Amino acid sequence: MILGISLAILGAYYTALGTVTLLDLSDVTRRWIERSGDADFRLDSQFVMICIGIGALAVSLFGIATTTCGVGTAAGRPRASGYWTVLAIAAPLIHFPWFLYRVISTGTLSRSEAALITRADAVRFLVICVAYVLASVLTRQASVSQTAR
Repeated sequence: MILGISLAILGAYYTALGTVTLLDLSDVTRRWIERSGDADFRLDSQFVMICIGIGALAVSLFGIATTTCGVGTAAGRPRASGYWTVLAIAAPLIHFPWFLYRVISTGTLSRSEAALITRADAVRFLVICVAYVLASVLTRQASVSQTAR
């Protein structure tokens, strides 16, 4: 139940983050290009904007699905286990490009600052992906035990 509530809150955050990014897409793209330190990205700003927009939309949809599953799990709905499995598979697919985005955005920082941020992001994303797997396993076990009764 606590994991479900925690992931529902994470899902709400992801939904808000993705939505805010989509609403301010041109400024987000400009800032990311500046932070990357790669002058060539300016030449591909439309493509970069499309990639960021697709990523933000994916994060928003992932957040909506996570919030829905988290609330369902907290409410004790046994059918949530299949949904958590799908989200556990989707989590690394969402987080890996997001991780690359974050790594590239450290381009203007010193090596030590960039390494610190990259390591923190890697740990955070890994913990989040493990939480989705854990939610999938725990809801599956709860579903099986309810079916056995």
